[in-house]
Amino acid sequence: MKILRQLITLLTLCTLSSFANSNPQTPLQKVVATVNGDAISQPYFDRYAAERLAQHANSFDDSQRDTILNELINIQLVIQEANNTGFSKLPDVQTELQFLHNKLLTKMMLKQALGDLDVSEAKLKQVYQQKKKATYYKYKARHILLNTEKDAISVIQKLKAGQNFSTLAGKYSLGTSGKQGGNLGWFTPESMDATFTNAVIQMRKGSFTTTPVHTQIGWHVILLEDIQKAKMAPFNSMRASIEKGLREQALKQYLTRLKQRAKIQITR
Repeated sequence: MKILRQLITLLTLCTLSSFANSNPQTPLQKVVATVNGDAISQPYFDRYAAERLAQHANSFDDSQRDTILNELINIQLVIQEANNTGFSKLPDVQTELQFLHNKLLTKMMLKQALGDLDVSEAKLKQVYQQKKKATYYKYKARHILLNTEKDAISVIQKLKAGQNFSTLAGKYSLGTSGKQGGNLGWFTPESMDATFTNAVIQMRKGSFTTTPVHTQIGWHVILLEDIQKAKMAPFNSMRASIEKGLREQALKQYLTRLKQRAKIQITR
């Protein structure tokens, strides 16, 4: 625990320093300071300053610039101490740094990969009109949320054996709706996860899914209780959900392409 407390303190100082290494610098970058031979570059200073003071570096007064520079020097000293003492190589530290690195890199890569996605006003209105032309329904359903596909299959087998859905939801569901027998109430397609919605719209009234439905939050077993025609809400009230749907669809397609090219081995 002492190591983890030290790690948290170090990472607080080194928020922008991936893997506790010195900040990267190319020969063409201006250097604002050096600490024991390690350079603090102008781009690194600007990035830290923007995060620290939430404004552009060229608008700082001298006092603010000195404060920021002193903080970066302190950070560099701590990083060097972590490297020199071997602290940065400890397994707990490496795991935490790997986690932070991967999280940040994933966020930046997805921003780059999906940066050209069309979510303009014209595109959103086009999608809205397409939805409006189609027959529009709302659904009333229950679900049982589980951690694993194996658990979901087990629940499905119990349902096939005649056990009550609401009772099983109360006993096994991890979702907050479990105490209400898994009741989700009425919802429209755009208000739910796209994968969840796609499963629901293919179901018959009164049926439950015989194959587990996987979303970002876990594995679902769904019971469709009722279907009704619904009136399309105004565009302004649906704008955010339409944009969210486009982004989720683009992300899913991107990840599918990566998985198709990848060789993945899971060791249990």
